[in-house]
Parts: sequence; C-alpha cells; structure tokens
Amino acid sequence: ERATTSEVEQSARHKFSTSVFLVVVDRLLAEMDRRYAAYDNLNNTFGFLNNLSNVTAQELRNRASNLQRKYSADLEMDFVEEIVQFKDFIQSRSFTSAPLLLQFIREKNL
Repeated sequence: ERATTSEVEQSARHKFSTSVFLVVVDRLLAEMDRRYAAYDNLNNTFGFLNNLSNVTAQELRNRASNLQRKYSADLEMDFVEEIVQFKDFIQSRSFTSAPLLLQFIREKNL
C-alpha cells in the first residue's frame, strides 16, 4: 500500500521534530542551565559587592573572607577589614549606582 502525501509530510515533520528540533531545544536548555549555574556562582562570589549597604558587618566579613581565600593571589589578608571600612565610608556618601561608585573609586585612587 502506498503512503499518501499527507502521511509522508507527517512522517517528515515527525522525523524533523525528533531528530532536529527537539535535539536543538534540549541542547539550548542544557546550555541555559550551564550558564545559569555559572552566573549564580558569580553572584554568590561577588554579588555582595553590589549591595554593601544592605549587608551586615558579619555577613560582609564572611563573604569578603571567602572572596579573599578564593582569590588569595590577588587580594591581601587585610581585604576583609578594608571592605568593612569601605562600607562605612560609602554609606556617608550617596551613590545611586555601581558606575558612580566605580567612578569615585577611580578618581580617588582607592
């Protein structure tokens, strides 16, 4: 018995769906999961720096200490206390955004 044109089209669509489309969607989802995990890791490592004014001194010390240990070749041991002092320093000024804070840091060579 010969397949009708409609059956051939359905078969081709099904084959495309299972062998191409679903594979691509699966790959995209896996890649998005991988990237989400990478961004989540970055946020866990550095995120507290974007929100210094809302972090308690103890949490700031803990997070800064973890950061210092992770990047010990780049950050000295006194980084932890420096970031706590920096938090107090910037709270006495009004920075409305991270770029303004960065500009201030660069201008003052901090």
